[in-house]
Amino acid sequence: MKTRRYHIIIATTLFGILMWLSISMTQEYTVALQVPVILKNFSDKMALRSPVPKTLTFKIKGKGWHLTSLYISGNIQYVVDVSKIKANQTIYTYNSVQENITLPSSINILDVHPESLVISIEEFSKKKVRVVPQIVMSFRESYGPIGEAIVFPDSITVGGARSVVDSLKYWMTEQVIISDLREPVNLDLKLEIPPEYILKLFQNKINYKIDIQPFAEKSILGLNVEVNYLPINKEVVFIPPKMDIIIRGSIEKLKEISSADFRAYVDF
Repeated sequence: MKTRRYHIIIATTLFGILMWLSISMTQEYTVALQVPVILKNFSDKMALRSPVPKTLTFKIKGKGWHLTSLYISGNIQYVVDVSKIKANQTIYTYNSVQENITLPSSINILDVHPESLVISIEEFSKKKVRVVPQIVMSFRESYGPIGEAIVFPDSITVGGARSVVDSLKYWMTEQVIISDLREPVNLDLKLEIPPEYILKLFQNKINYKIDIQPFAEKSILGLNVEVNYLPINKEVVFIPPKMDIIIRGSIEKLKEISSADFRAYVDF
């Protein structure tokens, strides 16, 4: 009997949910829809002088069933045929919806953001710029980096409108945070992707290497203090005449270092 009751409860609950969905989906709703911008027939010899966003935000209204099917289909695109665009033309997105996008007749468009797209075309150009890795590292106690990081390649090719490309000095990677490091780092870092249609990257990642080793300390004792450029008729006395220093670095490097590698001096 208990099992049958459970079945009745489950069936009643499911029926109630279906009824609620059926009623809710017949109501009208207003939602925001992100629509990709597709630049069609864009020649390799052309470039955009002003940024064009990769998506538009549509404020739309419609019944729940129609809005749900729109989201599920995921094939809504705002297509701009660049071959039909003049050298410098402004497209008012709301006014040109019928030409550049296909939506079901049951869906009403209330607003489009941004309100306009400026299509400004210029000659395509390339330039090499240095890469700046965005990597934040923290080390386990008594560990640290040895030597300089190796970035390969240390520069990348960026393409776009000549007036835009000429102003570029560097390109950054996406930020990576690594903690508790105690061994060498060898990472592929992704390059930052332009958020708008204006620049083109000819690769999407670089390699970053840096050696991490255990650190230790070593004392250099009794280092003589000297004076540079002392005139013949002058005499300098240091009190005390010797100094001790403590150096810190990788164990392997410290083994190779002696007091002969250091000199303490003062310019007269």
